[in-house]
Amino acid sequence: ERQESTMGSPVRKASSMGSPRMSNNVRVMVRVRPFNKREIELSKEAGVQLKCVVQMEGAVASVLDQEDDFESVKEGMAFEYDNCFWSIPDEHCEFFSMSSNGFADQQQVYERTGKDALANAWESYNTCIFAYGQTGSGKSYSMLGTSHGEHMGISPRIVENLFAQIEIDRTEKPKTIYRVEVTFLEIYNEQVKDLFAKNKNADYAAVKIRQHPLYGVQVHGLEAKEVSTSEQCKSEMEHGIGQRALASTKMNATSSRSHAIFQIHIYTCRVSSDLHEWRNDGHAVST
Repeated sequence: ERQESTMGSPVRKASSMGSPRMSNNVRVMVRVRPFNKREIELSKEAGVQLKCVVQMEGAVASVLDQEDDFESVKEGMAFEYDNCFWSIPDEHCEFFSMSSNGFADQQQVYERTGKDALANAWESYNTCIFAYGQTGSGKSYSMLGTSHGEHMGISPRIVENLFAQIEIDRTEKPKTIYRVEVTFLEIYNEQVKDLFAKNKNADYAAVKIRQHPLYGVQVHGLEAKEVSTSEQCKSEMEHGIGQRALASTKMNATSSRSHAIFQIHIYTCRVSSDLHEWRNDGHAVST
């Protein structure tokens, strides 16, 4: 972690900036969610005004000092990221303005995350988007959201744009055939479960994680679903989401109590004369 001085205050580097090559390999971004229903109701019951404890200016996200009534940045708590997404709507900001970045909706978040991940997958690189945060911080909404409409998350938007690109390539490259397979797994209580299993109460022990000497970490026993359209892929995704472990928490009435990995495998087949050869570049998009 490096520190630099910005306008007289130290800013910690939370991103991979510094090396042009590395900045393309790993990007670190942060998103501020809106106040949830519980927070709004508690503020009304207590008769106090909601206050945001974070401010965003460009690529810098800062934690405000409670001892100064959140009027100044807490010492050592300003962090620079590759992107900062401010997703608190204007109606929640009536009495304060903590960002000059403008409101970031689901599409804008996708443009800076999933779009680049998909572009790299087309270049035969494995790509991964990893969402991290405490319970109720909005991970599932950012990654999954809904399967249609403006609230679509990163994963379903990747799916839609993937198949749109395939349709374009089928016209421009008629001798190239595509095959897309998806897997969906859950890690809960340090055990792995296939979310495509027909039985919601399927045994977690049926899927094993193995280390392959050539291909690295592999998950054996997962059912791979071949999909040919974005709607079919999103339908399989919705089925898997319905299999996840959920529980009520103080922050979220239907909190996902597990880690989940949705993986898209893209294969191409180039037709040469009478020879069809599938090219497995190992490129995949993991979310």
